[in-house]
Amino acid sequence: MALLAKITRHHIADKTLTALFDHINNKVPHIINPPGKGMKVLCKSRVVDPLCRYNGKILHVSDIDTNWKNVLATESKPKEYWIGFQKI
Repeated sequence: MALLAKITRHHIADKTLTALFDHINNKVPHIINPPGKGMKVLCKSRVVDPLCRYNGKILHVSDIDTNWKNVLATESKPKEYWIGFQKI
């Protein structure tokens, strides 16, 4: 919060800083672009493979359910998006 308080005092006088501040605070509408167009953003995926009791053993769900194992393999990869910002 202390950092934001310092930035807020000065961003009004700096057009570049104002534009960046508006982007991170969702004041400028964004669009999802086709790959290679705009700014590349990587989003780390989060998946859960909980432990459970199966036939008297403690195993991960993915050790029991091959469908879940496939979901984990697919969904655990980072997601890549290309975004752009509309002019205001």
